Amino acid sequence: MKKKLILLFTFIFSLFTAFAQDFLINIKANAINIDKLDSLNNAVWQALKDYKLIMIGEMHGTKEPAKFVIGLARLFTGMGDSVQVGLEIPSAKMTTKARVRDAR
Repeated sequence: MKKKLILLFTFIFSLFTAFAQDFLINIKANAINIDKLDSLNNAVWQALKDYKLIMIGEMHGTKEPAKFVIGLARLFTGMGDSVQVGLEIPSAKMTTKARVRDAR
């Protein structure tokens, strides 16, 4: 049983390394250069216009995702599309007391 697991792991790992080169080439070929996160170019619109949902993740404390969402919202509304933004807000930040404190 242990030999089979090791063999399976080795096989799966070899598949990842075999396709890694193609993945990097694909990323380089399809990457879009973004100079300013809050004012995006037409290439971004062309790449994303057919999607119904775009999810943006972030590391806590970073500001780049918020600027990128602003840029996407401006781009999509400027092209006549609709935009809805959903935010994950901790419940502790949703109280009246927290709102008053954060507004200062």
